[in-house]
Amino acid sequence: MYFHTRGDILNWATIADYQLKDFMMVSVEVYEALHQAYLNENWPFQLIFLIVLAIQMAMIPRYRIPTLIVLSLVWIFLAWVYMAQTLGQVIWLGETLAWLCTAQALLILGSSILTKVDESDGTRPSMHLKALVFLIVSVPWEALISGQWSLSQSYGLGVLSSVSASIAITWLTLKSGKTRLILLIIPFALLLFQCFLLYGLYFNSVS
Repeated sequence: MYFHTRGDILNWATIADYQLKDFMMVSVEVYEALHQAYLNENWPFQLIFLIVLAIQMAMIPRYRIPTLIVLSLVWIFLAWVYMAQTLGQVIWLGETLAWLCTAQALLILGSSILTKVDESDGTRPSMHLKALVFLIVSVPWEALISGQWSLSQSYGLGVLSSVSASIAITWLTLKSGKTRLILLIIPFALLLFQCFLLYGLYFNSVS
């Protein structure tokens, strides 16, 4: 089933007149049903991605390049399985966001190849910091906001958990301030977008 938006073409000349309902032609019930179907279909990945995250954190900082390569693959999954195929059914920006996530994956992959990394650096970040990362990405943010625990999404499946993990991994893995800044632009933009989306659904009635 595909849920059409109010219009296929965005009129940038009148962008200030747009409201949340013009971007999301969907009710809370449809949104939740769609995400429950998404999680039911991809439930094995909940555990797989958490195991992947544990491996990634264990590899930092000694094996930084493999850590970033794996992170880029996670962003590809988030782009086309969640953004395009799932979220794209209820908002017109779905495919655009998918390409944005793909660009992030390519940036991460490029940084892992082009950035000079001292793989022999044995200075490991604090275990307390690693524990904080796991705590942040394990919190079911979507479920807390919506009040529906069946909507709990893990790293790799949900935006909030994936973005928070990506920010942490990028910060812990790369030493270059400029490279880190570039790689954090898209995650922070998606973080704001997801908050905007959830606010529109749960705190600003969309009819």
